[in-house]
Amino acid sequence: MTCPSHDPSPGRIYTRKIIAIEPSHPPRTKKRSRWDKFFESIPEPLLDRERPHEVVDRNSGQVYLQSFEKPSRALSKGASWVHETPFLPEGWKGWEEANARGAPSLRHAAMRQALSDQRDLRPELFVSIPWRIAKSLWDCLGKCKKQTSHAWKVFATAYPEEFRQLAPHRVMKVENPLMAMQDYLGLVRSESLSWKATLTLAATHARVPDLVGLANIPNLVALEIATPLQFEGVQEESEAPMVNLNDRIVRSWAELAQTSKGLANLRVLMLQHQSEISSAALRYLHDLPALQFLVLNGCRVIPVGATVGLELEGWAVVDIGEVPKSLHAIYTKTLEIDGAEQSSLPAEAPMFSLQVGQKTLKVLRATSKQIHQAVGYDPICLRRIKGYTDRPVKRLKAAPPQSSAGPKRAVMKERKLKDLGGMLQDFL
Repeated sequence: MTCPSHDPSPGRIYTRKIIAIEPSHPPRTKKRSRWDKFFESIPEPLLDRERPHEVVDRNSGQVYLQSFEKPSRALSKGASWVHETPFLPEGWKGWEEANARGAPSLRHAAMRQALSDQRDLRPELFVSIPWRIAKSLWDCLGKCKKQTSHAWKVFATAYPEEFRQLAPHRVMKVENPLMAMQDYLGLVRSESLSWKATLTLAATHARVPDLVGLANIPNLVALEIATPLQFEGVQEESEAPMVNLNDRIVRSWAELAQTSKGLANLRVLMLQHQSEISSAALRYLHDLPALQFLVLNGCRVIPVGATVGLELEGWAVVDIGEVPKSLHAIYTKTLEIDGAEQSSLPAEAPMFSLQVGQKTLKVLRATSKQIHQAVGYDPICLRRIKGYTDRPVKRLKAAPPQSSAGPKRAVMKERKLKDLGGMLQDFL
């Protein structure tokens, strides 16, 4: 590389050549660790967080791996858009009506702009919009296959009378959960009771606060908890426990029902393979005011060979015919039974059904090499006994305090002390 250089003396021009100085020996390359080789084998789209790198603590000399997780892009859009997208298909023109020159009408241009991002849709935006125009918006979403659950809930809230005749039932299945359980519970909750909700928790992991938090869903009318059978030792110690009920959780439901009206509209409860509940749980479930039917499959609380008419803690075994496997179908069938209590919510209200986890009728083995064993579906239906009064619980009498076997300690007797006037009288 050369560059011109001017000499102070006039009429002369010199050139200066710059030569790069190369090192005498090649630079040392850092030895790759096994973590670098592992992450290099993973495709870039699957890397949601930075690679962990080794850090040395100068005080203790310990070496640990440090990584920084980045928030998911899907979660940044909101819980409603983790499994669905709010945007219209790019370049979609199938539902637009063009004029003779090929340009879309002003009406369709406005509709496309309104539906371009469904995150902006709110029920209050449709207050002054007639149902005729709102129906055309819903039809447009159907043509481009973008009738999302969020849009369904918005229309069900804004047009309760008209929309339930057009789309009375919405089903959403999430077989591979990507969010926390609280986020999924928020998808079915409706504080205004604009729609009824059925929830199925199948082969998924949940904490005890998540199960207790089910009582905070006011529009929940049917609940199913289906845990696959597992052999002992199947689950790893580091793995979160699968959803499983016990008497303490059911007791919390009963207490919330009395104090804060929790599960006020729950009508049907279906439990599959819940081995940790006892007859005490049935007694607690009787405190839920709207609960009318229990469907139990593979639960030890029901004795073997239970027949129709058996009464157990305020519940009686009944025959409702063939029990469907769908929770929504079971709820609908209970409404058709003669003499059954009517639902606390309107029967014609729209229904939103959510399933979290994959339902299976197989026994989970410790290893994938072993063959799965099928589990039969033979549920038993229990119905609330009208006018049943729970027997008072007998309380144990408090035992008298036991005297210690050791020697007794000396206790000073109380003496009546004289006042100052009495003491002066003795000296006189």
